[in-house]
Amino acid sequence: MKVSMKAGLALGSQNRRSCILLGYARNASVLKDAHRMKVLGFCSQSMATIPGARGRCGRASIVCMARKERSLVHRLASGNGVLYVRNFLEKNDFEQVVQYSASVQSRAKKEVNSLAMNRLGLQVPSRALITTIFHSDRLVKRLRIMLEETRLVPADYPLELRYYVPGSEMQWHKDDQLYTEPTFEAVFTIFNFSDSNTEWIDRNGELRTQWTEPNSLLLVQSQSALHRVSKIRRGERGILKLVYTTTLERSNSYERCSKSFHKKR
Repeated sequence: MKVSMKAGLALGSQNRRSCILLGYARNASVLKDAHRMKVLGFCSQSMATIPGARGRCGRASIVCMARKERSLVHRLASGNGVLYVRNFLEKNDFEQVVQYSASVQSRAKKEVNSLAMNRLGLQVPSRALITTIFHSDRLVKRLRIMLEETRLVPADYPLELRYYVPGSEMQWHKDDQLYTEPTFEAVFTIFNFSDSNTEWIDRNGELRTQWTEPNSLLLVQSQSALHRVSKIRRGERGILKLVYTTTLERSNSYERCSKSFHKKR
């Protein structure tokens, strides 16, 4: 994303707690890309009112603002390796994920070799549309920016659809490290009309609780925070689990974890 920068611009200084100026964009595609990253806010302002800024015929331009708040990486650190992001996918992509999940949910089977109890699921083929969505260059680029990790790539570990029904839960645990370097396990919520919450222990040893809303992404760094999914008493919850990594060199845990939906021999 290219944004024109001007030294000395201080728009937003009248309300220091709300925003600081990063620069201004003249191209609508820049605005669209920045919006997708969900790390910038925006306002429109006439070029003439911005000291030192130049624009064609004094036309209004888009000013990119950054909220003066904790960065996503800081939130990841304070969460002890856990980060929750709302409204992750664009509308069309989210609808396609929902439709795919609905079309295959009846084929879900009870998991084996898992800490989860009474949870159903199935692996997603590598050529499936939702795999393409979550492995797209655009989405991976956004995650790299969010996590400040330029080497991040989609793992070759299969995506998994998981369904929590009444009686389902996942006990306290730390995620296995599937590769030889720390990974990020991503839990994307497709639907949730349950009374279940995701809980984890943050950096200060405090309990955090989150009801994960549809179209949200919960990122959990491997071998970081203790976390669990509380037992469902009412409703159901459907998620997509996938992995992002900085290396494709597999650890000893890879094969064992990839057999969650295989039949016992």
